[in-house]
Amino acid sequence: MKQWPTCRTTLRLNHVKRGAESHHVVPPAVKADGVSILFKETSPSVSGLLHELDSGDLGLPDIQRPFVWNATKVRDLIDSMYKGFPVGYHLFWETPPSERGSKGIGLESKGQEPKRLIVDGQQRLTSLYAVMRGKPVLDDEFKNMTIEIAFRPRDSRFEVTSAAIRKDPEYIPSISDV
Repeated sequence: MKQWPTCRTTLRLNHVKRGAESHHVVPPAVKADGVSILFKETSPSVSGLLHELDSGDLGLPDIQRPFVWNATKVRDLIDSMYKGFPVGYHLFWETPPSERGSKGIGLESKGQEPKRLIVDGQQRLTSLYAVMRGKPVLDDEFKNMTIEIAFRPRDSRFEVTSAAIRKDPEYIPSISDV
């Protein structure tokens, strides 16, 4: 099976410009002309991001909207990643534990407060988590939603799993099982 590419990620650090009332909660990653850089670019692997979601190190702020993508959009994301197309950046926020109001992705409790919160990229990361881990997620009506994506190796085609695809021997009915 093909190796999944890395995701381009921007990690927001909790820094402010130097000035009379400014301070740094976390030491700055880079300085340019006496001003702290607000962002740091990283390139975690898909498996690394999924591990952080599993462990609860990466989560959603309470203010984040619910998961709204349909299965076709999720299929298109998986297909784009498989083909090596860019799928956008993720924006994470590191914040002290006392300032977090957050939840994990998926339905099960992670047992800890996330260290980083997803500011941008929730739909993509929730999609990956649901499909690659085979876990249900909450949709925009707060109902359990399971997303299954099928794969046909002959022509590298992804489809939303249906009854017809389950019966077709050319398809792997759920890539979660691979």
